[in-house]
Amino acid sequence: MSKRDPFNYKYESMADFSKAVAARFGLHYADQIKALDKITRKTAKEMAKAIEEAAPKKTGTYAKGWTIYGEQHIEYVKGLDTLKTTYTDFTVYNKSRYMLTHLLEDGHNAGKDQHWVSGKPHIEKVVREFNDIYIDRIADAFEG
Repeated sequence: MSKRDPFNYKYESMADFSKAVAARFGLHYADQIKALDKITRKTAKEMAKAIEEAAPKKTGTYAKGWTIYGEQHIEYVKGLDTLKTTYTDFTVYNKSRYMLTHLLEDGHNAGKDQHWVSGKPHIEKVVREFNDIYIDRIADAFEG
């Protein structure tokens, strides 16, 4: 079984993903959630910084707007009313110019004549790169 096995599927929630990683690496669920949160926060911050650096810069406002948002979830383990775990989902987004992300990434029509303005892909390549980094960090943290 390769170290990427739990990562080859789509999970409905972070909890399902965490349980799969815990089962694959033989970890205690609560300890593993804390470690995953730490890895996820670090990777999300680095991804926001990388998108900021790759973003097109006209005035700089769009590029400087990239940040992360963490939403904390509490999950109760079935059958054990007192045992709960908390985990955080992180979203990387542009807080100042969110409405420009798809226009700059994919291109758009502009002006009275609706001429085409080509996109400047800067998000997708960073997301792909950091997905691989994230998977490698998780595998490295839990395999050893």
